[in-house]
Amino acid sequence: MNGMEKARRSQRRKSITFGVKNRKCLGRPEEMQKQNQIQKTSKKIKNTAKTQLKKAERLKAKLTQVSPAGVSSRCDDTKQAVHAQKQTTKTTRRTSGSSLAQKSAAGASQNHEPRLKPKLSWYELMVLGIIGVSGVAIVIAAVVGLNFDPWKTVEKEMNAIVKDYYISYLYPRLTKDDSAESLEVYQESGIPTTYLRQLLSFDDAKFAKSSTAFSNQYYVCDTNSTGVRYYPYAPYGPEDYRTEYYWSCRDLTE
Repeated sequence: MNGMEKARRSQRRKSITFGVKNRKCLGRPEEMQKQNQIQKTSKKIKNTAKTQLKKAERLKAKLTQVSPAGVSSRCDDTKQAVHAQKQTTKTTRRTSGSSLAQKSAAGASQNHEPRLKPKLSWYELMVLGIIGVSGVAIVIAAVVGLNFDPWKTVEKEMNAIVKDYYISYLYPRLTKDDSAESLEVYQESGIPTTYLRQLLSFDDAKFAKSSTAFSNQYYVCDTNSTGVRYYPYAPYGPEDYRTEYYWSCRDLTE
C-alpha cells in the first residue's frame, strides 16, 4: 500500500508540474503574437542572408574566372597595340620626310651639277651677232619712231636759224651807227618781218641745207609767207628780244 501511494503521489506531482509548464508556455495571447512575429522576422533575415551568401559566391566564382592577371594582360596588350600604332605612324612620317628630303637634295644636286655648254661654230656666232644687232636697231628705231614729231623738227630748226640771224646779222646792222637804245622804236611795233627765204640765204646761204626741214614728206612751208618778227626790249642787248612767227606750211601727213 505504501508503494502504491508513493507512485500515485509522484504521478500527481508530475501532472501538476506539467500543467504548470504548459501554462507557462502558453502564456497570454499578446505574447504569443509577438513571439510569432519574432519568429517570422528571424526566418526572413535568415532567408535574405542565405540569398546574399549565394550571390556573393556566384560573384566570387565569376571573379575567379576573370583573374586580375588576365585583366592586366588585356590592358597591357591594348596599350602595346596603341603604342605600336603610334610608332608605325611616326616611322611612316619619318620615312616620308626623309624621302622628301632625299628627293629635294637629289634635285638640288642635279641643279648644281655643271652642265657642259656646247661650243658654237663661227658661223653660228656670226648669225647670233647679226640677230642681236638687228634686234637692237629695231628697238632703237621703234623708240625714235614713237618719240619722233616732224613739226618739232621744223620748230627746232627755225629757232636756231632765227637766233643766229638776229645776233650775227640783224642786230649788228641796226646798232652800227646808233646806240642800242635806238631799238626802242621797235619795242611795240617790232622789226619788219623777215621771211624764210632771207633766213636760208643770209651769210652766203650757210643754212641752205636746213631747207629740207621745211620741205619734206611731212611738211612743206612757203618760204615767201613763212617768217618771223623781232621785238627788242630793254636793255636792248643782242639777246634781249622776243619773236613772233608766221607759219605758212602744209601738213602732208593728213
